[in-house]
Amino acid sequence: MVNETTLIRITEDTKDALDKRKEHHRETYDDVITRLLNGKK
Repeated sequence: MVNETTLIRITEDTKDALDKRKEHHRETYDDVITRLLNGKK
């Protein structure tokens, strides 16, 4: 399996929603999205 990188653009509303899902203030949007895609809260 090859690791692929996908670039996405997110709106300010999406950033706000992702900020609310952060478990730690240093967690990146990539970390939050990956965690959500993997089925973890």
